[in-house]
Amino acid sequence: MKPKPLLCLALVLLFLGVRPNVARSQTNSTIEEWEKDRVTTIELQIYLDFQDYSELNNYLVPDHFSRGPEPDEFSVEVDSSLLQQVSVRQTSDGRIRMGGDNDYIYLRISAGPGTARTGERSYSRISAPRQEFLRENLPGTEMSVTVEAASKDKDFLRRLHDSLAKLPTTPESAAKAAQQLELVKKSVIALLVGQIQKVQTSFHAADTLIMLQFEAPVIDALTNANRTIRRGALYALANDSVSEAAVPPLVSLLKTNDSELCVLAMSTLARIHKGNEIAVPALMPFLQDGNSSIRQPALAALCAFKVPAKELLPAFTQLLSDTNAQIRSSAMGLGYGWLIANDESAQVVPVMIRLMKDPDPNVRLSTITVLGQIMNQKLHGGAHPYPWEGSQAKALGKFEPQANVIVTAIIQSLSDTNAAVRAAAAYALGDMGQFDKEMDAKIVTALIPALNDESNDVRSRAISAVENFGAEAKDAIPVLTGLTNSNLGWNANESVSRIKAAVYKLQLDEMLRQKFPRLDEDAAPVQKTDTTHWTLETNTLPGIKSPPLLIKRASFRMRAMGQHPIQPTNVDFIAFKVPQSGKIWIGWEMDFYVETDSTIIGGMLSPWGEVYWHEDLAEPAEGDLDTAIQQFEQRVNASKIKGESHQQTDIRNPANPTFLSMPGTGQEVMPKFLVVQVNGDTMELDLENPETGGIGNFWIDVKTRRVLKVVEKDK
Repeated sequence: MKPKPLLCLALVLLFLGVRPNVARSQTNSTIEEWEKDRVTTIELQIYLDFQDYSELNNYLVPDHFSRGPEPDEFSVEVDSSLLQQVSVRQTSDGRIRMGGDNDYIYLRISAGPGTARTGERSYSRISAPRQEFLRENLPGTEMSVTVEAASKDKDFLRRLHDSLAKLPTTPESAAKAAQQLELVKKSVIALLVGQIQKVQTSFHAADTLIMLQFEAPVIDALTNANRTIRRGALYALANDSVSEAAVPPLVSLLKTNDSELCVLAMSTLARIHKGNEIAVPALMPFLQDGNSSIRQPALAALCAFKVPAKELLPAFTQLLSDTNAQIRSSAMGLGYGWLIANDESAQVVPVMIRLMKDPDPNVRLSTITVLGQIMNQKLHGGAHPYPWEGSQAKALGKFEPQANVIVTAIIQSLSDTNAAVRAAAAYALGDMGQFDKEMDAKIVTALIPALNDESNDVRSRAISAVENFGAEAKDAIPVLTGLTNSNLGWNANESVSRIKAAVYKLQLDEMLRQKFPRLDEDAAPVQKTDTTHWTLETNTLPGIKSPPLLIKRASFRMRAMGQHPIQPTNVDFIAFKVPQSGKIWIGWEMDFYVETDSTIIGGMLSPWGEVYWHEDLAEPAEGDLDTAIQQFEQRVNASKIKGESHQQTDIRNPANPTFLSMPGTGQEVMPKFLVVQVNGDTMELDLENPETGGIGNFWIDVKTRRVLKVVEKDK
C-alpha cells in the first residue's frame, strides 16, 4: 500500500472579507488569489531548500486549502513535534542520524489583516521561542504575509533565513504574484521530474506533481521499466483532477500479467472516471475473469463509470455467491449506488437480501450495514434522524416495496446468533427513524426485546435506536426504566427522557391547538353564526373564590391574525357574574381568572413562559348579566369585538430557566394553575410544572403585570 502521511499538520485557509474604512484597489477575490499565490511561493521556496527535512518535504506542498472560522486569514502550519513520523538528519560527513527533541521544528506561513496570530502553542512540545522571520504588506491593502518559526535546531533557523532571502520581492499586484509563483513552480517541477525517476523518491514526487497539476511526467512513469515507479504513478493518478490523457496508458496496463498493477489500473480509472468510450470496453471482459479478485475491482470500476445495473447484474450476482467470504462482503457495497439511483432496485434488493442468511457473520454484518446506509440515505440524506430536532423522513416513492423488504429482513436479524450482527441490525433500524407508522410500530416492537439482549453492545444500540422513534416508542419506557440502574443507565435515562418529551409534545400540540387564538396578540373580529346561542351550566371557575356559579356559554366564529394564523374556528365565550362582588365577565374561556378591586381579568398560560392577559369585555362591568350579554352581542354585530391579548407577563426569565421544561430535555411544558390571590396591587400566582411537581409562587403587579419576585419550591 502507498504510504499516506498522517494529517497532524494544521492546514487552514481563511479567505479575506472586506473590512470597513479600508480603501482597496483590488476586488476581494483578487486579493485572495494574491495572498494565496504569495504564501504558495514561500512554501515552494522553502520546499526547494529543505529537501533533507522530511517533515517539510512531506507537508510544504500545495494541496487544497480549507476555509476556517475567520474570513480574513489563512495559514499553513507545520509542527513536527506533533507529527507521527521520525525526522532524519544528515551529518556533516554525510551520514544519516535519527532526529530527537532538539530537532523539532515549528513553521507558520500566514496571510491576513494586521499581525499574525500570537499566543503560546500549548499543544506543542517545542520549548524554543517563536521568532518572526518575514513580515511584508501587500501594497494597497491592509493584508500582511508573515513567516514565523521556532526550533532548537539553529541550523534550521539559519537556513530558513537564507531561504527566505531568495524570495522575489513583495509582489505589487496579484498578477505579479502569479508570475512569481509560476517561476518557483517551474523550479520545483524540474526537481520533481528528476525525483520521479528514482525509486526512493518516486512516490512522493508523483504525488506532488499531481498536486501541482503537472501530470505529464506521472503519466509517462506508467511505462517506466521499474515496477515500483509504475506503482507510485498509479497511486498518484487516482485523482479526479487527472485528465483523460491518462486513460489510454492505464488501459494498456490492464493487459499486464501483474495482477496487482492490473487491479491498481482499474481503481485509478475508476477514480479518474473519464474516457468512458475507451475505458468501459476495456474493463467489460474482466467481468468474465476466472479470478474473483479481478472481477470485483472491474465491477467496481464499471460502476464508477455509471454502466447500467442491468448490464452488470450477472457479474454482481456471481460475486455475491463467491466461495470467498471477503469477496462476498466487499461486493455488497457495489449495490449501494444502484439502489440509491433506483437502478434495477427490484432485482438488486433480493440478491443482496440473500446474504442476510450467509454462513459467515462478517458477510451478514456487511449486508446489514450497507442496506441500513441505503435506507438512511433514502430517508434522511445521510443525516442521523433526531426527532427532537425536528428531522423528517423523505418519501420513499417507488422504492417503498424494496424498503419494506429491507426493513423486514433487518428486523429478523435482531435474532441472529452473532451479537455483532444483532448490534448492527439495531443500529440500522435506529438510523431509519420514523418514516411510516405501520413500519415504525414493527421496528419498535422488534427493538424492545433487544433492550434486554445478553450482549451489552446490542442493548446499547437498541437504547439509542428506540429513542429515534419518539412518541411511537412509548411502550419501550418500562423496559428502559429497568435499565437505568445498569451500566447503561445514563443512556437509558436519556432515552426515557427523550421519549417522554416526545409523548408530551404531542399532548402539548393538542393543548396549544385548543388554546389558539387566545394566545395571540392580534385577532380578527369575532362573528356570530346561525348556531350561536347561550347555554346554561353550573360550575366553579379557577381563581374565582365562590360557590359554583351560573355560567352562560356560546360559540363564536373567528380566526387569529398574529404569529399563529389558523383557519376560521369556533371559540367558546363564557359569561358569568360573581354574586359576592357583582362583577361580570364576558370573554373567552380562560385558564384562570383574577378578581381585582375594579374588574376581572383572565389569564392564559403558555409553555414558553408567558401569561397572556385578557380584559373583561362586559359593558357594564356590573349589573344585570343578561343586559351585559345583549350589549356584547350588539358590539359583535358591529364587528368591534376581537378579544385578543394586549398584555403579557414573562415568567420564565425571573424564574429558574428549567422551571417550565422537562428534566434532561429542552421540551417546554404547559404550567398548571394552582391558585391566585390578590392583596391590594399585588397578585400571588402559584403555578406547577406538571412533569416535575415543582411549584413557582409569582408575585405580580396587578397594574403593570410585571413579576416582582419569584419563590420556587419542590412539590
